[in-house]
Amino acid sequence: MNFKLSKSKILIAGLCATFAVVAFASAALAYTEDSWQTTPYPDLRIDGSTTEWPTISAALNISTAGGTSTTSPFQAYANPSGTVLCQAYEGGSGQGQTAVISDTTAGQPGNVDANVGMSSSTSNPNALADPVCRDGICMIVNNKNGDFNSFAGLTLAQIAQIYDGTITNWSQVGGPNVPMYPIARIIGSGTRSSLESFTGITDSEEQAAYATGGVWAAIPRIDATADVVTAVDNGSEGYLGYVGIGFANSVASNVLVIPVSANVANPVYVPATAQTVTANTYPMSRFLWLIVGNPTTNPGYGTAANWGTYGKQLVNFMQSPAGQVIAANQGEVVLNPPQDVNADGVVNISDVVIIGLHWNTHTGQSNYLAAADVNGDGVINISDVVSVGLWWNVHVYPTPANQW
Repeated sequence: MNFKLSKSKILIAGLCATFAVVAFASAALAYTEDSWQTTPYPDLRIDGSTTEWPTISAALNISTAGGTSTTSPFQAYANPSGTVLCQAYEGGSGQGQTAVISDTTAGQPGNVDANVGMSSSTSNPNALADPVCRDGICMIVNNKNGDFNSFAGLTLAQIAQIYDGTITNWSQVGGPNVPMYPIARIIGSGTRSSLESFTGITDSEEQAAYATGGVWAAIPRIDATADVVTAVDNGSEGYLGYVGIGFANSVASNVLVIPVSANVANPVYVPATAQTVTANTYPMSRFLWLIVGNPTTNPGYGTAANWGTYGKQLVNFMQSPAGQVIAANQGEVVLNPPQDVNADGVVNISDVVIIGLHWNTHTGQSNYLAAADVNGDGVINISDVVSVGLWWNVHVYPTPANQW
């Protein structure tokens, strides 16, 4: 989209909203010993989603599952003059949900496996969830021979039929005459649960398909999201898997991300992009979450003190501009796109107007407005207008409110 901005056309509009940063006093919990814990016991322990792991591990500066850190972007935010001992593990969304509500003992509600969980779904009523970033479940296919270069896409109904064994060859959905090799996630995976909710397929239907043997017999159920990418990449042409958008953005050259349509009768195949996920027009858009035990459904879990001050601090950090930059750097989609300069829920001329009002100002100058510096390079200029243009008329799907 091309358009020209002149100061004579600039109108006055409202300024955009910014993130609020809330500071909390530090606190620590006592925990039971387990196989991935260290002494002294961490101030913050987190477990869960392999999809969310790259983002949270970067925020905590923990590169290995079960590792610890006291030096991280989160540490600098939560307690810059002190020490926050953090430990993180990537056990999957199911494990993250279990960890925050397990091992509770009357009178010792803080005695749990982890005080914060990572989850790519919110299907557990025993957990409270706060959003960290946006995500989309992407279908990826091995395209090593290039036979899928002109493939239009899949509908949600077709994805369900692939995973229940009804569709067994790509020619049945307009693709090449290549067998289907559909890789599934393990039961308990949050991404698996999300796929089921979008497509309508059930655990029992998918398990029945695997039980038939044939090509399914050689296809593993996979735990970690990164391993799905590897399996599709290393497999034969036609291998199919599903991963979060952060992983889809980094797939190998012979792996193709397939557009998806919610409409079956008249398919409109939508690619998974930051814009379509933000607008919720991509049919498998979702949020990634940090979760804690729900004291309403788990009375023994007690009060907010059980997950510790640093648990809520992590939510505040991840929802802050600094945390959102980390999520974006990991290929995820931010909660509130900077292109919506005035934060009114739609990217349009009002956002260009605000950029114009602060035109050619630099960091440190009195008229500089950080929100108008859309690309964050320290100067408000044509690059920011171009960025807004790439998001033109995108309507921002509302971010769910925090629950804890």
